[in-house]
Amino acid sequence: MRSIPAPSVITAAGNKPKLIEEFVGRATTGTAAVSIARMKSPAGWMEPGQRPDFDEYTVVLSGMLRVTTREGALDVGAGQAVHTSPGEWVQYSTPEPGGAEYVAVCLPAFSPDNVHRDAPVAAPGAAAQAAPGGGPSRAPAIGTEEAMALLARNAEIVARLAACPEEQARWRPAPDRWSVLEVVNHLLDEEREDFRLRLDLLLHDPSREWPKIDPQAWVTQRGYNECDPAESLAGFLAERRASLQWFADLRAPDWSLSRSHPPFGDIHAGDLLVAWLRHDLVHIRQLVNLLAEHEKARGLPYRTDYAGA
Repeated sequence: MRSIPAPSVITAAGNKPKLIEEFVGRATTGTAAVSIARMKSPAGWMEPGQRPDFDEYTVVLSGMLRVTTREGALDVGAGQAVHTSPGEWVQYSTPEPGGAEYVAVCLPAFSPDNVHRDAPVAAPGAAAQAAPGGGPSRAPAIGTEEAMALLARNAEIVARLAACPEEQARWRPAPDRWSVLEVVNHLLDEEREDFRLRLDLLLHDPSREWPKIDPQAWVTQRGYNECDPAESLAGFLAERRASLQWFADLRAPDWSLSRSHPPFGDIHAGDLLVAWLRHDLVHIRQLVNLLAEHEKARGLPYRTDYAGA
């Protein structure tokens, strides 16, 4: 029998301070086979993505731990556990108020040499280095792996928001406004015919002309609001999976590559990458607003102003 009187405090990675107390492992007991640590991370904490050489079993004691992989995001609540495998890209975060407390068991034991973290993400607002042509010469602050995780997370959010009754999916708050179904079909066509295609051309065949697109006209030309809601959502999710595979196959992309594209002037591969992520969020916000407006209309003659903004 061996008593372990106190844990060792391990330096944590991430955007905010986090407490790691190792009870068993290389630092505390000299154990290489397994490490056991208690973690306490604050609200809004996120660590860089990593691709460790160990199995990690995590039991959440309080709060919620978000575990993001290439397949999507999983929210693990108090009393639940999650397992990630060696070689699997994973990113941990605690986005909810109060943060989270959890216990992580790693087999073999955690060490800075076997966790294989992504390169540090540049701080928001960090100045880009100027390229000879006046544009940014470095990679965007959001790396490829993190972009994949965000795209997977965004698709999951869209799927949840769009999972509404068919009548609600086709409902428009005004004749000139889009429905939930029209937003989903817009995301589907943008995924298939805009962002992935144009970024691929810019990275691999920059002299080739981009196929023309007309997203606003497609809403009526392609009869978005007459499409089957389930098939439309399934189509978007299938295209997003194809995009994630495309990202996985990328090798050392040059984000500074650019071409002239009126009315934007010179547009870089990095511009398309970050615009793709923002495009998701713009339409996620649109979906949230549509759901809120539908509930307001459905609640008449009663008022919703007590809900706030």
